[in-house]
Amino acid sequence: MHITCIYRVFITFTKENNRLFIQSTAFPNRRWPKVEVYPESESTFFSIYIEHQVEFVKNDRGEVTHCIQRLGNLERFLKKIQ
Repeated sequence: MHITCIYRVFITFTKENNRLFIQSTAFPNRRWPKVEVYPESESTFFSIYIEHQVEFVKNDRGEVTHCIQRLGNLERFLKKIQ
């Protein structure tokens, strides 16, 4: 048996009162809770609730082009769409 899985993950970052939050939508009708992330460096943030790290990657002009999401041993490259 051969099974192919195609999925899309949308990650939303919001800044509220100088704090950064991340929220994931892995399935069309399922939205995970909004979680605050804290700076580890200028481009890397982490969560104190789960083993989660996000690194923003910039181009030569200083614009964020994508981010790298690390969840435990899983590493995903997430393209910026907006």
